[in-house]
Amino acid sequence: MPTPSHRHCPNHPKGDHGDCAGACGGDGIPVIDLGVLLNGNAEERSQATHELGQACEHWGFFMVINHGVPEALQEEVMEACKELYSLPRDEKAEYIAAGPKDPVRIGTGLFYSDVDDAICRRDYVKMVAHPEFHCPAKPARLRYCCGVLCSNEAAVAGACEGGLREPGT
Repeated sequence: MPTPSHRHCPNHPKGDHGDCAGACGGDGIPVIDLGVLLNGNAEERSQATHELGQACEHWGFFMVINHGVPEALQEEVMEACKELYSLPRDEKAEYIAAGPKDPVRIGTGLFYSDVDDAICRRDYVKMVAHPEFHCPAKPARLRYCCGVLCSNEAAVAGACEGGLREPGT
């Protein structure tokens, strides 16, 4: 499998998305620079398009940087999620009891980290946003923030989709 020029590795500091294929043995998550895909010169865009296609073909997912979603909005969504987790259990019980196919689900999972040889816990909230937006009713700020975030993400998704199209289509 060809190695994209950018990889994300858990042992790199936040914001450092440089070439870490050596540090990760080539197994880091592919990183797509949306700024280059949209605003680079023809050669840069061609390379970014190729890397995007390789990430989709070989990984099925990738991390996007320089996507234009304001960091303040990202932080506001995280704070609103903390408010959701802080609600009394009875106010979020329907989402905790939700099944994997339900549009909103809150849960906790355990996973093993090879990086620090530890079992880690992760809390998550799953919200389906397409074709219909689903979000817990409380806290109200979460619904607002996620609505704004979904608008931004739709633009990011459209830009990525455009990067996968052949020129002239």
